Amino acid sequence: MQLIAGRIFGAVFLLISFLIIYLYMTKAVKVSVPKIRTMAGLEAIPESIGRAAETGRPVHYTPGTAGFSGATAGFAAQTFAGLSVLTYVSRLTAKYKVPLYVTLAYGEHIPLVESILRESYTFEGRPEAVATETKILYFPIATSNAPYASGVLGLFERVKPASNIMIGPFYFEALAIAEQGFIEGAMQIAGTAMTYQIPFFVVACDYTLIGEEIFAAGAVVSQDKPLLGSIAGQDIVKIITILLLIGGFILQNLGIDFLSILKF
Repeated sequence: MQLIAGRIFGAVFLLISFLIIYLYMTKAVKVSVPKIRTMAGLEAIPESIGRAAETGRPVHYTPGTAGFSGATAGFAAQTFAGLSVLTYVSRLTAKYKVPLYVTLAYGEHIPLVESILRESYTFEGRPEAVATETKILYFPIATSNAPYASGVLGLFERVKPASNIMIGPFYFEALAIAEQGFIEGAMQIAGTAMTYQIPFFVVACDYTLIGEEIFAAGAVVSQDKPLLGSIAGQDIVKIITILLLIGGFILQNLGIDFLSILKF
């Protein structure tokens, strides 16, 4: 292995970051679970499902339009965050006996969603309701996301959901679905880390989880201790990074070449 001048600091900082995250994950498992701040969008989910129960209308959920392989595989983490939130949502729909529609753009998501629904309804003591109160609709993506968007818009026209929850990676279909949900009078909660879709969700939805909040939401609803610890560790790394940036800015303005110090 050869150390390349100018990249050693980056490698050292990366290793320190891994160590910090690992320590916080270990602490979460063996000592105490870090407290994650409340998120309005996450807290609004029970309200939206309660509204669906009161009106006798269904809930629509989608974990986004990215697969686990191919060109969209880089966004799989967002999809997993969306599936974690689906566990929470499906337990609430099972508890309040609300019909749940889950729309998917990739067939590889179907087994996971089926497993989540079975576990959630079994947890609430109503395993038989999976067949009668839930529907998984698969609108496959071919050369564009238009078929999926069209399928969801048609579903909205037919069932008129009282709640539309969208957590995961999205493309142009984000605005189309959110706008149709608004027209149907649904309470809408959305979240994505796709920065170019966040403005559309903010405009069209009642609540929006922005960027990394979807990963925190997935960790909060799952109460996965290592995942909660990793989020706390990442926050510490971010604080260190910000302090380095501020310190570098001050030192550079004082005439001290801070960047040359780090070039080793």
